This record gives sequence, structure tokens and C-alpha cells, in this order.
Amino acid sequence: MRVMLRLAVLASFALAAAAPRAIAQDVGFLLGVADRSTPYDSTPERLSTWWITYREGKAFPAKTVAGLVVPRESGFWRFGISRFCTLPTAENGLTEHHCADSIWTRVAAQAAPRARVTAPGDACPVDALSIHFASPAFLSISRNYWRSECRGSFLDGQESFVHTYESADSVSFATLGAGARAAYRGAAAQALNVGAADSLQVQQDESCHTEPDEDTGWLIRRRQNRWSGVLFQQHGSDLCVFQQPIDWALPARALGYAETAIDWNGVTRLEPDAEQVVPVLEAY
Repeated sequence: MRVMLRLAVLASFALAAAAPRAIAQDVGFLLGVADRSTPYDSTPERLSTWWITYREGKAFPAKTVAGLVVPRESGFWRFGISRFCTLPTAENGLTEHHCADSIWTRVAAQAAPRARVTAPGDACPVDALSIHFASPAFLSISRNYWRSECRGSFLDGQESFVHTYESADSVSFATLGAGARAAYRGAAAQALNVGAADSLQVQQDESCHTEPDEDTGWLIRRRQNRWSGVLFQQHGSDLCVFQQPIDWALPARALGYAETAIDWNGVTRLEPDAEQVVPVLEAY
């Protein structure tokens, strides 16, 4: 499944890097694309970046680069996901191998690592990663650890977290600024269990509830007209999963730019079926 990673921060920085206000050359933006795989495949999520230019009012895809390109203060960086799989072994009558993802980051001018090709066989278990958002400061990542009955038991574990390029340690939501901790705790109190059977959302109870102080469980997601923090916690099985928007505006240092206010009612008057909108920021 191909997913466009519509990251406004990339567009704004690309324009800024392309030219000053007196633009004499082509102007364009960076568009991140993810070819998503399922956690059960032997291939990881593939990220690429398209450089889109504009000439005479028309858009042209000028170049495609492996990995997601992110403009940072130190220059352009890029990153992607690698999947390492063990050699296939025979177990429980099946030929299988264990696969685990990792994130690589480097200066954009450096070559991307070569993709690993694995031998045929069932991947079990799989530790898969997906990228949902990138700014010059943060990456928003989801992890799915899937183990089928070929290992004697079934497990579908999920987590979402945010970390920096320099460290794999999860970022605490409370560190983002004044009021962030209280906002996370408020979201934890309101969250419903979205992993309940039959797709029902049910109230928290003694056996399945959020942990308000575990504030490294969150992700960055586009919600209509703005980027938003979303609480994500799974406790135990995939039948105890909580997702809840956090009512607190993400700061510019997290997004990479000061987000422009957008009239959502005005958007839906023009496009009633609109789900998300991202502003096009002019060069500066």
C-alpha cells in the first residue's frame, strides 16, 4: 500500500532552501512516500522522497531519492527502514526466520544502505516499524511485534513513540512545554479502549486501563487542519489498546515550523469530503 507522507515541514524547508524571496530558479517541494508492507511480510516499509518542481503553473516530478529527506539546521538528512532477517530454520514443521527492523539515518549526500534480500520462508516473529511523521527534530514511529502460533503462541504487540535523530530514547510528552504533562494525563483519563472485541469502544476498567504517567506512549498525526499529539498505549493483548487525541498544541520546535491557522469550516464548505489539509508555505 502506497501512502503519501504529507509533511508540511518538508515543503516549507524545501522552499526555504531552494531560493530566497527573489526566486530566479524553479521552486518546488519535497514529498515523502511510503510503500507500506504488512507486519507479516519479509520486506520493510520503503520510504522515498520526490522533488516536485513548478514551472509555468505546472508541477513536474524532477527526482526521486531513496529514503525520506529532511532539511535540518546541519543540512539535508535522510533516513529509512532496514529489515534484517535470520537465515530460515525448520521449526514446528515450518521453514521460518525472525525479522527485525531498524532505522538508519545519515547525511543526505551519503548513499543509502543496500537492501537485504532474504531467503524464502515464513517470517515469524516480525518486529516491524512504520514512520508517520518527520520534522527536523523528531521522528514519530509505530512498532508492531507480531508472533504467530508457529512460535507456540500468538502475540500482536503495538506501540507508538517519538524520538530524536540522535537518540532512540522515547521523548516524554511532558518535556514539550508547560501544560503538556497535564494535557497527556487528561487524554489518559478520557481514553476509551479501541481494541475491544467487535470494534466497540469501551470504558476503562480495573483489568484494562491507561497509565497516565507513561507519557512516552504517543505519536504525531494530522487531525483535519493541524498536527496533533495522540496518546497511544497497549497493555497486555491487542484487546486493550487506547488512542486519544491530546488537547495541547504542539510547539514549533517539535514540528519544525510555526503552524499556520486554517479555517476548517471554510475547507469543508469547498470540499465537503475533506479529511485533512496541509498549507503550502511560501519561500522566505
